[in-house]
Amino acid sequence: MIFFYGDAILMFRIFSKENKMVVKIMHMLLQILALLCSAVGLKAVFRYHSTKSIPNMYSMHSWIGLPTFLMFGLQFIFGFVTFLFPRLREGYRTVYMPVHRYFGVAIFAMAVAAVISGINEKQFFVYNGANNGTEYKDLPGEAYVANFLGIAVMGFALTVGFLVTYASYQREDDVEWEKLPLTAHAQAEMRQFSSMDEGEAVIEQK
Repeated sequence: MIFFYGDAILMFRIFSKENKMVVKIMHMLLQILALLCSAVGLKAVFRYHSTKSIPNMYSMHSWIGLPTFLMFGLQFIFGFVTFLFPRLREGYRTVYMPVHRYFGVAIFAMAVAAVISGINEKQFFVYNGANNGTEYKDLPGEAYVANFLGIAVMGFALTVGFLVTYASYQREDDVEWEKLPLTAHAQAEMRQFSSMDEGEAVIEQK
């Protein structure tokens, strides 16, 4: 989920010069993949807890993870309706865009927190020293793998954050010039050229 979600955010940075609608569709498809991964993972966790008679929704990991999933779903719905279909009017899109961007990054940060806390929680469950077994503090090989996985997730998140906030990678939105209001200076120039054309036409008639 982290990988697809992060890549979806970066679509507007990596393909900053490409057609905006194509990039929007790529962004949406990656978000759908991230949402599906989240839904499958959430269902698997609840099923595993039910099978093992483990309580649900008591840890910090679950308290972060479930709200993140719900907010992600709402973010996807609002974004789809606002920017793709039925696509709200330009004024509404302009107002909602900063909100969409903020919650996109915020949800990504929450997902990273949920993943890292989940990795750590799993290590404490597995290596709890029960029946004279290995403890987490002994750092068995699997614990090293889990710790480095958490560091990799954090590194990926920092990279995404840098590319999102670094000005050189920001997309220059396509401007529909015909919809922009003319300034007084531009209007004066157009009147000047219009009068010049009319004067030339009169001379030619003479």
